[in-house]
Amino acid sequence: MSLNIMKLMQNAKKMQEIFQAQQKELESLMVQGEAGGGSVKVEMNGRYRPKKLHIDPDILRESPEVVEDLILAAFAAATEQVEKRTQEKMASATKMMDGGDLSDWLNT
Repeated sequence: MSLNIMKLMQNAKKMQEIFQAQQKELESLMVQGEAGGGSVKVEMNGRYRPKKLHIDPDILRESPEVVEDLILAAFAAATEQVEKRTQEKMASATKMMDGGDLSDWLNT
């Protein structure tokens, strides 16, 4: 029984290291969301922090409501990209763990 606990603890440490490495990768990840055919662009990092906003000056001729909607849509698109990439990273981290099945880790 104690050998199983030791193995579980080793696996837990390895899992923690893998997830920490994935988190660091996500911090440096940059994605872009667009709206209005690219007239509004938002760059966001993997921690959901906006880093850059570009608004085509031509779009500012539209009503404020239209511009606001385009900005929100660009933010939503960037957020979706971060979520997608985060899920991909976490799925690959799970696969890295000896066989890729978390139940294997718990049933040591």
